[in-house]
Amino acid sequence: MHPRHRVAVWTALIGALAVAVAPALAPARTVHGPGPGGAIWPAAVVVALCAFAPGLLAALALRSRRASLGAGLLAGSGAVAVGLTVLDVQLLVGPIDANRLELLRPLTAAHLSPGPGAVVVLVGHLLAVAAGLVALSAARRLDDQPMPDREPDGEEGRAVGAQLGSAAVLAVSVAAAVAVVGLFGAALTSSDPVVLTHSVVDAPYPVAFGTVAVVAGLLLVVAMALVTCSRWTSAGALTGAGLGVLQLSGGRLTAGLGAGDRIGVSAATVWSTVAAVALVVIGLAIPVVADLRDRAVPAPVRAGNGRAPSIGRAHRVAGLCGLVTAVVAVVGAVLPVLRVSAGLPEPRIYATRVELAAGVLLAIVAVWLLLSEYAVRVRPVLAVVWTVPLLGATAVLESVVFASDVPGVGLGPGAFAAGLVVIGAVTTGVAAGMAGAAERSEIDTSVDPEVDRPGAVVTGIGAAAAVVSLVLPLYTAPDVGGRSFAAAWIGHLPWGWDVWGQVVTAVAIASAALVAARARPARGAALSAGCTIAVIGYLATGPLTWARVPDHRVGPAMFVGALAVVGLGAGAVMAGRRAARGQ
Repeated sequence: MHPRHRVAVWTALIGALAVAVAPALAPARTVHGPGPGGAIWPAAVVVALCAFAPGLLAALALRSRRASLGAGLLAGSGAVAVGLTVLDVQLLVGPIDANRLELLRPLTAAHLSPGPGAVVVLVGHLLAVAAGLVALSAARRLDDQPMPDREPDGEEGRAVGAQLGSAAVLAVSVAAAVAVVGLFGAALTSSDPVVLTHSVVDAPYPVAFGTVAVVAGLLLVVAMALVTCSRWTSAGALTGAGLGVLQLSGGRLTAGLGAGDRIGVSAATVWSTVAAVALVVIGLAIPVVADLRDRAVPAPVRAGNGRAPSIGRAHRVAGLCGLVTAVVAVVGAVLPVLRVSAGLPEPRIYATRVELAAGVLLAIVAVWLLLSEYAVRVRPVLAVVWTVPLLGATAVLESVVFASDVPGVGLGPGAFAAGLVVIGAVTTGVAAGMAGAAERSEIDTSVDPEVDRPGAVVTGIGAAAAVVSLVLPLYTAPDVGGRSFAAAWIGHLPWGWDVWGQVVTAVAIASAALVAARARPARGAALSAGCTIAVIGYLATGPLTWARVPDHRVGPAMFVGALAVVGLGAGAVMAGRRAARGQ
């Protein structure tokens, strides 16, 4: 066992101890004395158990000479703990809005100031993050040096996703998607005037960004767990991430059940808890499932072309997800988004134009994944283009939020279709990523591809411009209702559905461009092309929706976005030429 493994385990256990004792150390105070109300102790116990579990399991794994399993456990829980740390910041800036009933139960609306417990739980989660980083460092040293406790780990060069098969990959993807959707909903239901609950869209910024960080950490771990070739590392990472999510959602579930009549459990928390448990169970089962498949499928079949059918299935799943999402987007765009009482004018939702065009675009791209001879080439494009219908659907949902506040206006079928498009678009992105993981098992990864520095610089400039464009307004107007107007951008506070859609798209494009810069030329060209199409789709939302305001003016996002299209398009051409030359 490498000494860094021991350091990682002890760091994780000390952090878990800090999380466990925090409820007893006055997480918040009132101006008249200590605590506003005690913690809901069953919830505190659940959180403490979930906090201790990765460290204890990692210690057992290391004693059993499963170093990669222990490292994966701490790395997976550490990735999710980054978001938990951001959530803890709300305890320092506004404890009453944190909705952390495992730490404190506000009884009055009196001003609360942070207490020692708030700092202790923050330190505990920071230690969990540090343990994950140390475990990753130790795992890399273990990979670089032959050591006696390195266990045999299945077939070299095969991604875990390929070792498990499409059914298991689909189960992991569904569980992760359900967890993501659940985390974005309201944590609790409340009729208590002191405890106000919000979804992520309406939550205070530390809560909103903390939840996004938890989701990002979870999705990153899931993707890496399916791409890595080590089934034990994959098992540990998925289990650790599931325990991290369970620490958040399981604490909320127990708190809602034990808080009293005026506070209850939301459906979102129930589903996220079920999904977190599923991720833990699947993670623990990965080595067993992989071993069973190794025994069931003869080695010559696995070593030869027998892997192609699984890759083909992954492509078909991604293509079908894209086509279903496209159909829902097109149909939803022509259905009434809102229902109005008789005598009221029918509102026009211009964002449905974006949803319609995005649905057509997604269908054009997704259908190629059903054709095996083109699927590998087009799959990287789909891995980015799924963001375009996401932009359209989130813009529709933001219009629905505003219009539904008007008396006599209710939700129509188009509003529910927009919600399904959001879920379908994210699912398509995940499925495209899983198909990429399956493709990777057919690639010789022993030699890294040579990085084309000029192409990487051009692509990087285009990606940076795309990110800037996505956070700026596409158009403005000097006077709408007596004040200036700007289309959705990060300066609109609090962020609505449309801004969140743009932020997610910016992250997806930046990530894809980063991968494209280091990918093999053909895939780099396809990824850069997908980024270019996504930026063009975003810029097209301007002309499609700016008729809703008179005297509109082109906003800064249009000019910066044009630079992004040139940079990303040039990067795609340069990578395509390298691929044609066989470099």
